[in-house]
Amino acid sequence: MKQNNLFHRAFIIALLACCALSLSAQKTDRDKKNADEALYTLLTSKHTPEKRTTTFQFQAKDLQATYDSNIFLISGTHFQIETLTNNFYVEKADDGAYQPVFHAKYPLESLVNLMLNLTHGDDRNIVIDQHLYGERKAIGPIPMANINELLAPTMQAYCNVTAIEGNVLKAILVYHQPKDDYIHMFIVETTTEELFKPSGTLKAQLYGNIPQSNLKNLFKKYRQP
Repeated sequence: MKQNNLFHRAFIIALLACCALSLSAQKTDRDKKNADEALYTLLTSKHTPEKRTTTFQFQAKDLQATYDSNIFLISGTHFQIETLTNNFYVEKADDGAYQPVFHAKYPLESLVNLMLNLTHGDDRNIVIDQHLYGERKAIGPIPMANINELLAPTMQAYCNVTAIEGNVLKAILVYHQPKDDYIHMFIVETTTEELFKPSGTLKAQLYGNIPQSNLKNLFKKYRQP
């Protein structure tokens, strides 16, 4: 994880720089303001997370071995860079069934699964500092599951744990709208205590409605090792 910190920090800097460029270029554009306000309204709307099963069945070919004999990676796709993916993790139970990892022994895998809404994380909340057009607004606390349930119908989620520093975990959660080619980016931070505490609360900075036309050149630069 430490070996990749420089790359991950550069990646975040590139994204934040892009956000600044995007906002600067659209100071007189009502569309950006309206889009940010619509996102705020959506995330603050009254919504109760769905109750769902977290037991999964996979064919053997879907399971990729990890450092732990009971933990397997289910590989998905990536967005822009190879480390920003919708990969997730499952563990083999005593009865032979597979279920998403969510256990204090595996903080990285658990945070990934929570961000992708693959765990019983309905009692985990998130407080969001949204950077809107020309201002900032607080959202929450809201159920962590709300993010996925409100955005996933039209967007695709990708995430990456960028750093583990002591008991602090940092991550990026991106929702990409493929039709209009823009993203909502959450920069997430939590501690292991909050992650695994019943009704624990995570924190995030949200930069919404970032057009991908502004990102492509920056991603090309930061893809290099």
